[in-house]
Amino acid sequence: MTLFLLSILLNPIESRAQFSATLETGLAGFSRNEARIPGDTGTTIDFTRFDSPNALAVRIIPSYKFSKNHEVRGLWAPLSFEATGRLSGSTSFNGTTFAAGVDTVGSYKFNSYRLGYVYHFNPDSAQRWRLGLMAKIRDAYISVTQGATTSKKSNVGFVPLIHFGWEADFSKDFTVNLDVDALGASQGRAIDGLIAVKYRGLVSAYMESANLYLGYRTIEGGADVEEVYNFAWIHQAVVGLEMSL
Repeated sequence: MTLFLLSILLNPIESRAQFSATLETGLAGFSRNEARIPGDTGTTIDFTRFDSPNALAVRIIPSYKFSKNHEVRGLWAPLSFEATGRLSGSTSFNGTTFAAGVDTVGSYKFNSYRLGYVYHFNPDSAQRWRLGLMAKIRDAYISVTQGATTSKKSNVGFVPLIHFGWEADFSKDFTVNLDVDALGASQGRAIDGLIAVKYRGLVSAYMESANLYLGYRTIEGGADVEEVYNFAWIHQAVVGLEMSL
């Protein structure tokens, strides 16, 4: 804490404060999505065996740097999928039994909201590192529907994450960026990672201090506890726009 306060005093806030926002979007799809509710007595459902079109994912990342080194960062990232198919056997989900061979709809929502602090190492160099802590609120549910019968399991909870980031300038216009929020424990894990290439030349002529990026984002994790078992792996091809205001 003492080092944190000294760093702020040595970096005047007035001359370096900067607000920025990132808008990111892209198509998202699953390579894994298994659920069992309750975790110890339910039947495992593999939603990747259902027909599930890619979903349009959107996230907004507001940020405020109150010196070269110190940043407060947020995240708003809603995400939902719907899959249709038929169960291979009689399935117990959240206390309700669903029949095999009947048209079934599975819905999956995983909204994420985060707020945290990030420290920037070597902010003026060609290679820059970041490290921070993020507080995540998970707003999720899984539901199964057959005709008029629906069973839904909701889960809202707090998850602490460690932030790690790395950027490297390869030319005046091109930068590679690695951005990861992650943490694991015996009950489960959460990983949200992006690898992207930023390009300044395309949008800088129209919008000063703006970057356009293309990249790949992966979200992986889940929980294995008595109440719920669910692990998913989501892949996204993304395009993003960073704007400094």
